[in-house]
Amino acid sequence: MDLEEGQASPVQRGLSKGVTGRVRVAQFNDPGTLRAALEPGDVALVPTEPAMTNTIHLLLPEPGWHEALRDLTRRYGTLLGIDETHTHVVGPGGATALWQLRPDMVTIGKAVAGRLPMGVYGVTAELGEQLDAGRNVATGGTLSGNPPSAAAAKAALTEVLVPGAYAHATAPGSALADGIEGAIRSAGLPWTAIRLGPRSGQWYGPMPRTGVQAHALTDNQLTRLMRIWLANRGGWEALPGADPPSPSPQPAPTRPATSRPTANCRPSCANPAPPPCRRQKTRVSRSCRLCAWPHSVARPSADRLAMPASDR
Repeated sequence: MDLEEGQASPVQRGLSKGVTGRVRVAQFNDPGTLRAALEPGDVALVPTEPAMTNTIHLLLPEPGWHEALRDLTRRYGTLLGIDETHTHVVGPGGATALWQLRPDMVTIGKAVAGRLPMGVYGVTAELGEQLDAGRNVATGGTLSGNPPSAAAAKAALTEVLVPGAYAHATAPGSALADGIEGAIRSAGLPWTAIRLGPRSGQWYGPMPRTGVQAHALTDNQLTRLMRIWLANRGGWEALPGADPPSPSPQPAPTRPATSRPTANCRPSCANPAPPPCRRQKTRVSRSCRLCAWPHSVARPSADRLAMPASDR
């Protein structure tokens, strides 16, 4: 769901028309919009992340945001759910433990079972009583308690996702953020480096405050171009602000693993007019965020961004 002219609107096909009447959208880091959404007193759950991730890079909470979030949900009798799937990389217990959050429930997936399919939720003792099997609440499923996934989760949580592994992943993440920050500064770009434990990345502008501001700073074409630029030089970037996806205990390398991506995090705009794409000859003019000069670039196809021949 997203906001469109102040109204909830589905952003993906396949959702029922009635879903917009059952969902209210409040902005991350904005207690005012959250209060307005909760004031009618009919909201059952506020699901959120400790820090907003994925398609809008990585939006960190402002000081006082989580305190206001917990205070307002309790005031209006609403449950608070925290999704740690993308933030548990900061340490044991994820950001919930790191920042001492007090949600009613926590959800997690992905690396919790070493990449095997697995989803886990934890709840307070009070909420757990409501989910007791004796109350006949539908919480199970065909794959619930799957033995291979459960065994993988036990191994991941006790042997892989241990404090030393998180520390091992955080060090190169910080080094990468330092390199990104240095590259931004040396290029004279008005960008901002992102830091959250092992995760690092960049905003294509000043640090945003809300989800709306963050979305306005996204640039899918530029992100795809930077991915290809880095991939051709030995660097891998899955999502802006998302790497690494999970910590893993490995022997300390003799050379920092981030040295090559950091060195390559300086895209060149020496060719202000790249040759047209062989697949798409229609050209569009736009201002490049790397150097602020207007470039004439080929309109990209769905899966390919036009670029100099050397980067194809």
